Amino acid sequence: MSAKFYTLLTDIGAAKLASAAALGVPLKITQMAVGDGGGVLPTPNAQQTKLVAEKRRADLNMLYIDPQNSSQIIAEQVIPETEGGWWIREVGLFDETGALIAVGNCPESYKPQLAEGSGRTQTVRMVMITSSTDNITLKIDPAVVLATRKYVDDKMLELKVYVDDLMAKHIAANDPHTQYAPKASPTFTGTPKAPTAAAGNNSTQLANTAFVQAAIAALVDSSPGALDTLNELAKALGNDPNFATTMTNALAGKMDKSANGSDIADISAFLNNLGLGAGSALPVGVPVPWPLATAPAGWLKCNGAAFTAAQYPKLAQAYPGLKLPDLRGEFIRGWDDGRGVDIGRILLSAQGDAIRNITGSITDIRFNVSAATAGVFTNTINGPASEDAAGGGSARNVVFDASRVVPTASENRPRNIAFNYIVRAV
Repeated sequence: MSAKFYTLLTDIGAAKLASAAALGVPLKITQMAVGDGGGVLPTPNAQQTKLVAEKRRADLNMLYIDPQNSSQIIAEQVIPETEGGWWIREVGLFDETGALIAVGNCPESYKPQLAEGSGRTQTVRMVMITSSTDNITLKIDPAVVLATRKYVDDKMLELKVYVDDLMAKHIAANDPHTQYAPKASPTFTGTPKAPTAAAGNNSTQLANTAFVQAAIAALVDSSPGALDTLNELAKALGNDPNFATTMTNALAGKMDKSANGSDIADISAFLNNLGLGAGSALPVGVPVPWPLATAPAGWLKCNGAAFTAAQYPKLAQAYPGLKLPDLRGEFIRGWDDGRGVDIGRILLSAQGDAIRNITGSITDIRFNVSAATAGVFTNTINGPASEDAAGGGSARNVVFDASRVVPTASENRPRNIAFNYIVRAV
């Protein structure tokens, strides 16, 4: 026997569900309509775009997945007792654009109107089977529809479960009231206040600022007018019999200001502690010649070593490259500073050795004529040579050798004495 009452998707509804699945945008079913089928029980048709004879259309009261079958969506609408006066033979579901998504028929049921002498609230439920409920938005506006008793009961049960869970967690928590300070080791924020204890109270009662200020004022008022002697001072501090002796011994170990520092046991260490030791008159970064191989305390060798600004912050100001100049075997030359004698130099730049150019020439050398040399020049006979005129001669070499006149070495240098260049670092 074929089914007499059933619900099916319209062609429009099927197309919209397919589009929702492809685009990932769920279909929103928002309204249900009922009709009387024009007086006869209609047969649902997928090509329908409207009910045969629609009598009422309103927002859904509920739209949810069937808890017994996850592929079924149940739509419910409550018709109040004030509406009616017609038969219900057909039902339709509409989306937010007003398109008919699903259509079905149902057993004939007359919905009376209250004015007819009989009225009832009637719930119309429509079940729709779909391959994927994810493609339909299951959401209604609870503020504009009438709730069924089952809906209210279900929500009350949800609320009870939620409240019971909150209470269980509250009871199980070690500190459920974090907004309150604990009795043990409390930490207060804001401006906490406490009652002021009576004057002279030495119990464990909390002392507020008013109590402390009053206690300090009382102590000041009770102090003697003058503390001219150690005995008076000792009496004011609790009348300790050993206090006067202790203070006398302590004062005996103090420096005599009239001695102007001559009673300091180690003046050298004292000056070093004040940063006034040897070389303190020179600013940090100044290189000076030192006659010993080891630099004194607070000084470094000018040997090209790197350092850090954390070690020597003042030295880093003089040498921002964080590297000392290497003055071993070098002469120091004054910076040109625009004078034009040593053009193009910058501070701390190195310069290789050089001499001024020495030029000269020898002309009118004749064959068979002896050539006399002196100073840096020598001449030697290299062998026979031809001559344009009749006769023969010998070729001569004239050699320039400065070592015949002055001391020479592998470098140009003046007379000098070797010192160890050091730089003040602190």
